[in-house]
Amino acid sequence: MSKKRSGFVVLSSLVVLLLIIVGCSVWRRLAMCDLTLVRRDEAGLLRIELRRRTEMRTHADGRGGQSFPEPAETRHLTWLFCELPVWSRVESIGLPSSCEGRIDKVQADEFDRHFTPAFQRRPPAKASRAAAV
Repeated sequence: MSKKRSGFVVLSSLVVLLLIIVGCSVWRRLAMCDLTLVRRDEAGLLRIELRRRTEMRTHADGRGGQSFPEPAETRHLTWLFCELPVWSRVESIGLPSSCEGRIDKVQADEFDRHFTPAFQRRPPAKASRAAAV
């Protein structure tokens, strides 16, 4: 009877673990549905994705109200192992006010140079590659 019970515990634990993995994958897909893919690098089971979103962003003004909307671009860098996110980082910059009218049409290359190299569309080549050429 004890062996049946321990087998049931192991099996139910595996089912719960599988449901958690599936839930994480579905949650990630839903969270990233409004972001545009900028770059994807793959190395075996590891994949690195860079996604972006442009938006009109407000923040608290310190007096209980909201500030005027400002154009901004946010980029998400995510490392995935077997479709599961294992590491993620976000970087955001404010855009010039001239972008307000065309916030949905701002291209990824327009303000690319203002992001750190890891968040750029085409990160700079490594020094070892440049020395080999």
